[in-house]
Amino acid sequence: MSAVAAFVLGGSIALAAVLAVWGLRPARPDLAAVTARLDAALAPDTATAPVAFDQRLGERVVAAMTGLGRNYHRLEDDLPLAGVTLAGVVGRCVVFGIVGALLGAVFAAMLAAAGIGLPTPASVAIVVAVAATCSRLPVMATRQRAANRRANFIHALGALLDFLAIQLAAGTGIKDALKRSLDMGGGWAFEVMRDRVTLARDSGDQDWEALEQLGIEFNITELVELGGSIALARTQGATARDTLVAKARALRQRQITAAEAVAGRGTELAAAPIAIQLYAVMFAVMFVLITRLQHGLRA
Repeated sequence: MSAVAAFVLGGSIALAAVLAVWGLRPARPDLAAVTARLDAALAPDTATAPVAFDQRLGERVVAAMTGLGRNYHRLEDDLPLAGVTLAGVVGRCVVFGIVGALLGAVFAAMLAAAGIGLPTPASVAIVVAVAATCSRLPVMATRQRAANRRANFIHALGALLDFLAIQLAAGTGIKDALKRSLDMGGGWAFEVMRDRVTLARDSGDQDWEALEQLGIEFNITELVELGGSIALARTQGATARDTLVAKARALRQRQITAAEAVAGRGTELAAAPIAIQLYAVMFAVMFVLITRLQHGLRA
Protein backbone atom coordinates (compact mmCIF):
# COMPACT_ATOMS: atom_id res chain seq x y z
CA MET A 1 0.00 0.00 0.00
CA SER A 2 1.53 3.31 -1.10
CA ALA A 3 1.96 6.36 1.13
CA VAL A 4 -0.56 8.40 -0.85
CA ALA A 5 -3.13 5.62 -0.68
CA ALA A 6 -2.67 5.23 3.08
CA PHE A 7 -3.01 8.97 3.66
CA VAL A 8 -6.10 9.15 1.44
CA LEU A 9 -7.61 6.21 3.28
CA GLY A 10 -7.10 7.76 6.72
CA GLY A 11 -8.33 11.14 5.54
CA SER A 12 -11.43 9.55 4.04
CA ILE A 13 -12.21 7.79 7.32
CA ALA A 14 -11.79 11.02 9.29
CA LEU A 15 -13.91 12.96 6.80
CA ALA A 16 -16.61 10.30 6.95
CA ALA A 17 -16.64 10.55 10.74
CA VAL A 18 -16.99 14.35 10.56
CA LEU A 19 -19.85 14.13 8.07
CA ALA A 20 -21.58 11.45 10.15
CA VAL A 21 -21.42 13.59 13.27
CA TRP A 22 -22.59 16.65 11.37
CA GLY A 23 -25.52 14.68 10.01
CA LEU A 24 -26.61 13.76 13.55
CA ARG A 25 -27.79 17.31 14.30
CA PRO A 26 -31.49 17.48 15.11
CA ALA A 27 -33.70 18.35 12.16
CA ARG A 28 -36.23 20.39 14.18
CA PRO A 29 -35.47 22.15 17.50
CA ASP A 30 -37.73 21.69 20.49
CA LEU A 31 -40.29 24.46 20.98
CA ALA A 32 -39.53 24.78 24.70
CA ALA A 33 -35.81 25.15 24.00
CA VAL A 34 -36.45 27.85 21.39
CA THR A 35 -38.74 29.72 23.79
CA ALA A 36 -36.16 29.53 26.58
CA ARG A 37 -33.46 30.92 24.29
CA LEU A 38 -35.75 33.79 23.23
CA ASP A 39 -36.58 34.61 26.84
CA ALA A 40 -32.89 34.57 27.75
CA ALA A 41 -32.07 36.86 24.83
CA LEU A 42 -34.81 39.35 25.76
CA ALA A 43 -34.01 39.34 29.48
CA PRO A 44 -32.14 42.49 30.64
CA ASP A 45 -28.60 42.31 32.02
CA THR A 46 -28.17 38.75 30.81
CA ALA A 47 -24.97 37.84 29.01
CA THR A 48 -25.16 34.73 26.85
CA ALA A 49 -21.81 32.96 26.76
CA PRO A 50 -20.92 31.23 23.49
CA VAL A 51 -21.11 27.45 23.60
CA ALA A 52 -17.88 25.67 22.78
CA PHE A 53 -17.63 23.52 19.68
CA ASP A 54 -17.01 20.31 21.62
CA GLN A 55 -20.06 21.03 23.79
CA ARG A 56 -22.34 21.47 20.76
CA LEU A 57 -20.87 18.42 19.10
CA GLY A 58 -21.24 16.35 22.26
CA GLU A 59 -24.88 17.33 22.67
CA ARG A 60 -25.68 16.03 19.20
CA VAL A 61 -23.77 12.80 19.69
CA VAL A 62 -25.28 12.16 23.14
CA ALA A 63 -28.79 12.79 21.80
CA ALA A 64 -28.20 10.39 18.91
CA MET A 65 -26.58 7.67 21.05
CA THR A 66 -29.25 7.97 23.75
CA GLY A 67 -31.88 7.44 21.09
CA LEU A 68 -30.09 4.24 20.11
CA GLY A 69 -30.19 2.97 23.71
CA ARG A 70 -26.70 3.98 24.82
CA ASN A 71 -26.33 5.05 28.46
CA TYR A 72 -23.50 6.86 30.24
CA HIS A 73 -24.28 5.94 33.86
CA ARG A 74 -20.71 5.06 34.82
CA LEU A 75 -19.34 8.28 33.39
CA GLU A 76 -22.14 10.41 34.83
CA ASP A 77 -21.13 9.42 38.38
CA ASP A 78 -17.76 11.14 37.89
CA LEU A 79 -18.96 14.27 36.09
CA PRO A 80 -19.91 16.40 39.16
CA LEU A 81 -16.56 15.77 40.85
CA ALA A 82 -14.58 16.35 37.68
CA GLY A 83 -16.44 19.60 37.04
CA VAL A 84 -17.31 18.78 33.42
CA THR A 85 -20.45 17.99 31.46
CA LEU A 86 -21.36 14.81 29.64
CA ALA A 87 -21.69 16.64 26.33
CA GLY A 88 -18.27 18.23 26.75
CA VAL A 89 -16.54 14.90 27.45
CA VAL A 90 -18.28 13.12 24.57
CA GLY A 91 -17.52 16.00 22.21
CA ARG A 92 -13.83 15.86 23.11
CA CYS A 93 -13.88 12.09 22.59
CA VAL A 94 -15.14 12.61 19.04
CA VAL A 95 -12.56 15.32 18.32
CA PHE A 96 -9.75 13.22 19.75
CA GLY A 97 -10.94 10.24 17.72
CA ILE A 98 -10.82 12.24 14.47
CA VAL A 99 -7.35 13.55 15.32
CA GLY A 100 -6.27 10.00 16.14
CA ALA A 101 -7.52 8.76 12.76
CA LEU A 102 -5.45 11.42 11.02
CA LEU A 103 -2.39 10.52 13.11
CA GLY A 104 -2.88 6.85 12.26
CA ALA A 105 -3.11 7.70 8.59
CA VAL A 106 0.08 9.75 8.78
CA PHE A 107 1.85 6.88 10.57
CA ALA A 108 0.72 4.37 7.94
CA ALA A 109 1.86 6.74 5.20
CA MET A 110 5.28 7.11 6.87
CA LEU A 111 5.65 3.33 7.01
CA ALA A 112 4.75 3.05 3.36
CA ALA A 113 7.21 5.85 2.45
CA ALA A 114 9.95 4.04 4.39
CA GLY A 115 9.47 0.98 2.23
CA ILE A 116 7.53 -1.05 4.79
CA GLY A 117 4.64 -2.21 2.69
CA LEU A 118 1.51 -2.94 4.73
CA PRO A 119 -1.60 -4.54 3.35
CA THR A 120 -4.76 -2.49 3.29
CA PRO A 121 -6.40 -4.29 6.27
CA ALA A 122 -3.29 -3.63 8.39
CA SER A 123 -3.34 0.08 7.52
CA VAL A 124 -7.03 0.31 8.36
CA ALA A 125 -6.40 -1.50 11.66
CA ILE A 126 -3.67 1.03 12.55
CA VAL A 127 -5.95 3.98 11.82
CA VAL A 128 -8.84 2.48 13.80
CA ALA A 129 -6.61 1.49 16.75
CA VAL A 130 -5.04 4.94 17.06
CA ALA A 131 -8.45 6.64 16.71
CA ALA A 132 -10.02 4.38 19.35
CA THR A 133 -7.13 4.94 21.75
CA CYS A 134 -7.22 8.73 21.37
CA SER A 135 -11.01 8.82 21.77
CA ARG A 136 -10.70 7.20 25.20
CA LEU A 137 -8.27 9.82 26.56
CA PRO A 138 -10.93 12.39 27.67
CA VAL A 139 -12.88 9.69 29.52
CA MET A 140 -9.74 8.42 31.26
CA ALA A 141 -8.75 11.97 32.24
CA THR A 142 -12.25 12.65 33.63
CA ARG A 143 -12.29 9.48 35.72
CA GLN A 144 -8.78 10.10 37.03
CA ARG A 145 -9.64 13.67 38.04
CA ALA A 146 -12.82 12.46 39.75
CA ALA A 147 -10.92 9.72 41.60
CA ASN A 148 -8.33 12.22 42.86
CA ARG A 149 -10.94 14.71 44.02
CA ARG A 150 -12.98 11.92 45.66
CA ALA A 151 -9.89 10.84 47.60
CA ASN A 152 -9.28 14.45 48.68
CA PHE A 153 -12.91 14.75 49.73
CA ILE A 154 -12.68 11.64 51.90
CA HIS A 155 -9.52 13.02 53.50
CA ALA A 156 -11.41 16.24 54.31
CA LEU A 157 -14.23 14.16 55.81
CA GLY A 158 -11.77 12.62 58.24
CA ALA A 159 -10.75 16.08 59.42
CA LEU A 160 -14.41 17.13 59.68
CA LEU A 161 -15.18 14.13 61.88
CA ASP A 162 -12.29 15.02 64.17
CA PHE A 163 -13.51 18.62 64.42
CA LEU A 164 -17.03 17.42 65.20
CA ALA A 165 -15.82 15.11 67.94
CA ILE A 166 -13.89 17.96 69.57
CA GLN A 167 -16.85 20.32 69.40
CA LEU A 168 -19.25 17.75 70.82
CA ALA A 169 -16.82 16.93 73.63
CA ALA A 170 -16.91 20.62 74.57
CA GLY A 171 -20.70 20.41 74.97
CA THR A 172 -21.67 22.17 71.74
CA GLY A 173 -24.95 21.25 70.09
CA ILE A 174 -24.83 19.18 66.93
CA LYS A 175 -25.95 21.99 64.58
CA ASP A 176 -23.53 24.53 66.03
CA ALA A 177 -20.79 21.90 66.13
CA LEU A 178 -21.30 21.15 62.43
CA LYS A 179 -21.22 24.84 61.50
CA ARG A 180 -18.06 25.52 63.53
CA SER A 181 -16.36 22.39 62.18
CA LEU A 182 -17.11 23.40 58.59
CA ASP A 183 -15.80 26.92 59.27
CA MET A 184 -12.55 25.50 60.68
CA GLY A 185 -11.71 23.53 57.53
CA GLY A 186 -10.16 24.80 54.31
CA GLY A 187 -10.05 23.61 50.75
CA TRP A 188 -12.62 23.02 48.03
CA ALA A 189 -14.26 20.07 49.85
CA PHE A 190 -15.08 22.19 52.90
CA GLU A 191 -16.25 25.01 50.66
CA VAL A 192 -18.69 22.71 48.86
CA MET A 193 -20.05 21.32 52.14
CA ARG A 194 -20.35 24.81 53.64
CA ASP A 195 -22.26 26.05 50.60
CA ARG A 196 -24.66 23.10 50.67
CA VAL A 197 -25.30 23.35 54.41
CA THR A 198 -25.81 27.13 54.20
CA LEU A 199 -28.21 26.73 51.27
CA ALA A 200 -30.12 24.03 53.17
CA ARG A 201 -30.49 26.25 56.23
CA ASP A 202 -31.64 29.21 54.14
CA SER A 203 -34.24 26.99 52.42
CA GLY A 204 -35.47 25.46 55.68
CA ASP A 205 -34.02 22.01 55.00
CA GLN A 206 -31.96 19.90 57.37
CA ASP A 207 -28.15 20.00 57.37
CA TRP A 208 -27.71 16.22 57.26
CA GLU A 209 -30.10 15.93 54.32
CA ALA A 210 -27.91 18.33 52.35
CA LEU A 211 -24.81 16.27 53.19
CA GLU A 212 -26.54 13.01 52.25
CA GLN A 213 -27.68 14.48 48.94
CA LEU A 214 -24.16 15.74 48.26
CA GLY A 215 -22.77 12.28 49.00
CA ILE A 216 -25.23 10.69 46.58
CA GLU A 217 -24.37 13.27 43.92
CA PHE A 218 -20.61 12.74 44.31
CA ASN A 219 -20.96 8.97 44.86
CA ILE A 220 -19.18 9.18 48.23
CA THR A 221 -20.58 6.61 50.64
CA GLU A 222 -18.72 8.06 53.62
CA LEU A 223 -20.47 11.41 53.20
CA VAL A 224 -23.88 9.72 53.08
CA GLU A 225 -23.01 7.84 56.28
CA LEU A 226 -21.91 11.11 57.91
CA GLY A 227 -25.30 12.66 57.14
CA GLY A 228 -27.05 9.71 58.73
CA SER A 229 -24.80 9.89 61.80
CA ILE A 230 -25.56 13.59 62.29
CA ALA A 231 -29.28 12.85 62.01
CA LEU A 232 -28.97 10.18 64.70
CA ALA A 233 -26.85 12.47 66.87
CA ARG A 234 -29.90 14.65 67.52
CA THR A 235 -31.58 11.76 69.34
CA GLN A 236 -28.60 9.85 70.71
CA GLY A 237 -27.25 12.73 72.78
CA ALA A 238 -24.10 11.74 74.66
CA THR A 239 -23.37 8.75 72.43
CA ALA A 240 -23.08 10.97 69.34
CA ARG A 241 -19.47 11.84 70.10
CA ASP A 242 -18.50 8.17 70.48
CA THR A 243 -20.21 7.32 67.19
CA LEU A 244 -18.42 10.08 65.31
CA VAL A 245 -15.05 9.17 66.88
CA ALA A 246 -15.54 5.55 65.83
CA LYS A 247 -16.39 6.64 62.29
CA ALA A 248 -13.31 8.88 62.19
CA ARG A 249 -11.09 5.98 63.25
CA ALA A 250 -12.64 3.63 60.70
CA LEU A 251 -12.22 6.24 57.96
CA ARG A 252 -8.56 6.79 58.90
CA GLN A 253 -7.96 3.03 58.84
CA ARG A 254 -9.48 2.77 55.36
CA GLN A 255 -7.27 5.61 54.17
CA ILE A 256 -4.18 3.92 55.61
CA THR A 257 -5.12 0.62 53.96
CA ALA A 258 -5.67 2.36 50.61
CA ALA A 259 -2.33 4.18 50.91
CA GLU A 260 -0.54 0.91 51.67
CA ALA A 261 -2.16 -0.71 48.63
CA VAL A 262 -1.05 2.17 46.40
CA ALA A 263 2.48 1.95 47.81
CA GLY A 264 2.52 -1.81 47.17
CA ARG A 265 1.48 -1.31 43.55
CA GLY A 266 4.14 1.36 43.17
CA THR A 267 6.79 -1.02 44.52
CA GLU A 268 5.72 -3.70 42.04
CA LEU A 269 5.83 -1.24 39.15
CA ALA A 270 9.27 -0.02 40.24
CA ALA A 271 10.59 -3.60 40.23
CA ALA A 272 9.33 -4.27 36.70
CA PRO A 273 12.07 -2.30 34.82
CA ILE A 274 14.78 -4.06 36.85
CA ALA A 275 13.30 -7.45 36.04
CA ILE A 276 13.15 -6.55 32.33
CA GLN A 277 16.82 -5.52 32.38
CA LEU A 278 17.80 -8.78 34.08
CA TYR A 279 15.88 -10.82 31.52
CA ALA A 280 17.52 -8.82 28.70
CA VAL A 281 21.01 -9.50 30.11
CA MET A 282 20.24 -13.19 30.52
CA PHE A 283 18.92 -13.37 26.97
CA ALA A 284 22.05 -11.65 25.61
CA VAL A 285 24.35 -14.03 27.53
CA MET A 286 22.39 -17.09 26.42
CA PHE A 287 22.42 -15.84 22.82
CA VAL A 288 26.20 -15.45 22.86
CA LEU A 289 26.69 -18.89 24.42
CA ILE A 290 24.38 -20.58 21.94
CA THR A 291 26.07 -18.82 19.00
CA ARG A 292 29.54 -19.92 20.15
CA LEU A 293 28.31 -23.46 20.71
CA GLN A 294 26.92 -23.59 17.18
CA HIS A 295 30.21 -22.34 15.72
CA GLY A 296 32.11 -24.94 17.78
CA LEU A 297 29.93 -27.77 16.54
CA ARG A 298 30.33 -26.64 12.91
CA ALA A 299 34.10 -26.52 13.30
